[in-house]
Parts: sequence; C-alpha cells; structure tokens
Amino acid sequence: MRKKVSIYWKCQLWGWGTYGGLSFIVDYSDSDFKSIFLQSLNLLVLKMSMGILFSHLMRLIINKLRLTEISFWKSIFPLIILTVFFGTCFGIFGLYLKEIITEWKNNSRSRK
Repeated sequence: MRKKVSIYWKCQLWGWGTYGGLSFIVDYSDSDFKSIFLQSLNLLVLKMSMGILFSHLMRLIINKLRLTEISFWKSIFPLIILTVFFGTCFGIFGLYLKEIITEWKNNSRSRK
C-alpha cells in the first residue's frame, strides 16, 4: 500500500527546493560557475537540509506551545520571536557551512 505524503511535507520540499533552485541560478550567474560547482552543490544541499530541519523544529515548537489554538493577536509576538530566532540560526549556520566548504575547497586545491 502506498503512503500519501502530507501537504506539510510537499510544501516543505517545494519551498526549500525553490530556494535551492534560485540559489543555484544566482551562483551560476554571479561567478565562475565551473570552478565552484561542487562547492555550490554541497552548500546548496546542506542549506536546504538545514532549512527543512529548522522550519520543522519551529513547527514542533509552535505545536508544543499551542500557538495555533489561541487568537492571532495573542500568538503574533511569540511567532515573531520564533521566526527571528530560527531565521538568525539559519543565517549563522549557513555562513558557517559556507566557510567550512570554502576552506575544504582551498585545502583540496593546495594539496594538488
């Protein structure tokens, strides 16, 4: 029997896939793409995975705090705080990953 994929996961994959595709296009148009292809692809896959993880963790916290069960105006402040927190975490970890991959690329070049 085939299991149906929930709308939540379809939206997660579609949203982060779109993010990944647009990031890939920007990388392609902004630089010497052939020399950074593997670096861009590794970073892209890691950032998409990280995005799915962070947005899923945010959803779990929203459900745990029952923010969907209270009025919009009572939930707006906690939602803004959560969004800023997870957005900041995503940005910091994204920069950290980019630094690691760039260093890995530079180390592999120097060995040749």
